[in-house]
Amino acid sequence: MSNASHDVENDPDIAAELRGLKLKGDDNKTEVSGGSKQAPNFPISLHIVDGSHVATSDSAWLLQQIGGGDVIHRLTDAFYQKVFQDAHLAQFFASFDDPHAERLGNWIIEKMGGGPVWTKERKRRPQVQVTLAGGHKHVVHDRSSAHVAAWHSPKRQPSKGGNRMNNLLDLSHHQALQQISESEQDDLQWPYDL
Repeated sequence: MSNASHDVENDPDIAAELRGLKLKGDDNKTEVSGGSKQAPNFPISLHIVDGSHVATSDSAWLLQQIGGGDVIHRLTDAFYQKVFQDAHLAQFFASFDDPHAERLGNWIIEKMGGGPVWTKERKRRPQVQVTLAGGHKHVVHDRSSAHVAAWHSPKRQPSKGGNRMNNLLDLSHHQALQQISESEQDDLQWPYDL
């Protein structure tokens, strides 16, 4: 379809997800003990191995300190409520009925070391056929296929079809921050004392 499809095929996280689907039983490699570990040095760095984030005891500690998976799910619920109210962002979603917030929350929890909650859900997820721009059919069954469907959404402007969403709003980071209303500025601040 496009260079975007090629990029997905070469994404290390996607490759790991595909390998995870082929495993039998539970793959607990994503669970990292945060235990009663003392606070790590800040900032907590991402741990990238072969181009993919790998959970560490520091990220698991952070997940525990912020309140665990329940807090992550509240955050992703609030995020998607705002996304679906935005006409520009809403065009990338075939259905608002899908459990987007739960899936993103599970993915974040797993990436932080909270266990294979996303991987387990992913193995049970139904495959759904969607219609792309130009009437093409596409089966959505995982994160990569959902991203391809969004890039080729019939709701997008034809000139943007197939483009990755690296700069969704065609704004610089600074310009994007200026678009946030003053009443929502507090949403950008870290609300926890550690």
